[in-house]
Amino acid sequence: HKWHGGGATAGGTAIFGIPCNGDHVLRVDPPPTPDGQPTITLLGDDSIVKTGRHRSDRKYKFLGAVSDDDNGYVYFIPSGADRVLRVHVATNQLEEVGPHMEDGGLERVHQNKWQNGFFSKVDRCVYAIPLNGDRLLRIDSAGGGEDGGADPIVETLGPSTVGVEKWEGAVIAANGVAYSCPNNYKGLLKIVPAGAVGGHSTDKAQEEESGIENTVESNSASAGLDTPSANGDEPGNTAGREKDAENHSPNRETE
Repeated sequence: HKWHGGGATAGGTAIFGIPCNGDHVLRVDPPPTPDGQPTITLLGDDSIVKTGRHRSDRKYKFLGAVSDDDNGYVYFIPSGADRVLRVHVATNQLEEVGPHMEDGGLERVHQNKWQNGFFSKVDRCVYAIPLNGDRLLRIDSAGGGEDGGADPIVETLGPSTVGVEKWEGAVIAANGVAYSCPNNYKGLLKIVPAGAVGGHSTDKAQEEESGIENTVESNSASAGLDTPSANGDEPGNTAGREKDAENHSPNRETE
């Protein structure tokens, strides 16, 4: 499990393998013609491609990659890693960005925090989907500046939603709202970036810029996190399933 899938820049001009148990980022530059050979490069080493301090085996580092073509970066989504990792596509420079997840108060969960994500064309930010993590992760690559030169802002948003293997990945609708279909959670995750068509602000202080909420079904009115699902269970109730869920995938592992 050296790499767990990959991510690509716009048009597939560069492909990056997501370091899971391996200590390098894999870069693949496709040839201009189908019969040509790709250029393969290994980036970084174990001094920069790291898992979290809670592990001693250097495994299960990242579970997703999202390209920010506006600013020329690909971001790797932390699973066991303590910080976000990004690569500058033009230079191959790797760097950790944002605070330490636990020390910075962003996330209490150590392992399988987020899996996969997306780039919003509405607010030009990267979002990562909570797998075992309690909250949504957002990366503003521009860092409040217009040229992408400032340090990125890495933060968590939305209410705390406890559970294991809740959601994985998301699909962006035409109005800019993103939906994540549930894995074990009993409701859709609806992500409304600021400025989305038909979007709205919530009254929670941590959601001043982006809304995160659940819907029981795709055509229902938006519901709070404590709203029961159609079968009468609480949306976040994964009791009795946590042990099985923890071992679903060989590329994911619990603490």
